[in-house]
Amino acid sequence: METAPFPDLPGRPLMRVDHVTLHEGNVTPLRAVCLSLRAGECLSLIGPKGAGKSELLALLGRRLADSPDCRLEGSVRLDGRDLMADGPARPDQIAWVQEAAAPLEGSVHECIARGLRAAGRARNEAEVDVAVTAALRRAGLWPELTGRLQSFGADLTFGQQRRLALAMALACRPEILVMGEPFVSDPAEADAMLGVLEGLRGRLTIVFQSRDLPRARRLADRTAYMQAGKLLEIGETRQVFDAPRSPACGAFIARAWG
Repeated sequence: METAPFPDLPGRPLMRVDHVTLHEGNVTPLRAVCLSLRAGECLSLIGPKGAGKSELLALLGRRLADSPDCRLEGSVRLDGRDLMADGPARPDQIAWVQEAAAPLEGSVHECIARGLRAAGRARNEAEVDVAVTAALRRAGLWPELTGRLQSFGADLTFGQQRRLALAMALACRPEILVMGEPFVSDPAEADAMLGVLEGLRGRLTIVFQSRDLPRARRLADRTAYMQAGKLLEIGETRQVFDAPRSPACGAFIARAWG
């Protein structure tokens, strides 16, 4: 089984969101959102509560509920294919790491192995073991969990659980990683996750939302500011933080930065 590091990706166009509006009953969480993603880039979503960040991440991660009350307008294309028409993406295309720690059933080893088996990414248990170790290394957990692979995932610290959820996503070697808030409140745990994601940057495409603006600024190549379901500004991270074009974005950063 291939366990080498992620290959370097050129900055080719990868995903395009064109004029997407989301209606959920009488609510419109997303309004005419347009953005494009390049292979290997890291994009952060910032903005106030209720801005539509979670809904946009769910859209990109193919996690929107299939409900008669949920109606989408516009298009989302991955490598030219219509994702909104094609059904769920394969785990080697788009991987989702939700904000709250996912339910971790079973041991550390089993949490990762379960997804590998379901995706058909290993031919036998020896390959499963190799892939589990590789995923834990990529998520920065191998030194901490060596000899503890049979421990319950739910018994790990919250920060370790977040990195285990990341390892579960990375095991299938996706092109795009979609994450809720990566950074927990504990500074050491937040820095551990930051270091892991910095190591992945440029090797796969990462889209995340965060309230931790200092770490988001350090990690992201580009930053998008959202408010009331609209994407009001998107650009290189330094420009968005230092010279925002949108007054609303500038006011939000000033308040959040304290």
